[in-house]
Amino acid sequence: MFTGLNGKQYICIVTGTCSPAAVSTSASLTVNTAPAITNVLPVTDTKCAGQQHFIQLNATGTGLIYQWQENSFDMTNGGVYSNVNGPTLNISD
Repeated sequence: MFTGLNGKQYICIVTGTCSPAAVSTSASLTVNTAPAITNVLPVTDTKCAGQQHFIQLNATGTGLIYQWQENSFDMTNGGVYSNVNGPTLNISD
C-alpha cells in the first residue's frame, strides 16, 4: 500500500504573521515489507542413502529471518541438518 512512498523526503514550512517562514529539516520515510514466500524447491524429492538433499526457499520482505522446522519443532545445526537459519536447508545422512 505505502511501498510507492519508500524513500520520499518530507519537510514542513511554517508561516505566521511575521517573516521569515520557518522550514523544518527533512524527514525520510522507509516502508518495510511483510515476508512472502515466492518459491520452494524441490516440492518433492527422492534421494538414495548417502546423497545430500536440500530444500531451497525463496522469499521477499524486509529483515528476513529463517528458521526451518521439522514436525513443528525448531531444528538446530548438527547431525544431518545444516543451514537451518538460512534460505537453503541442507540434509545429509
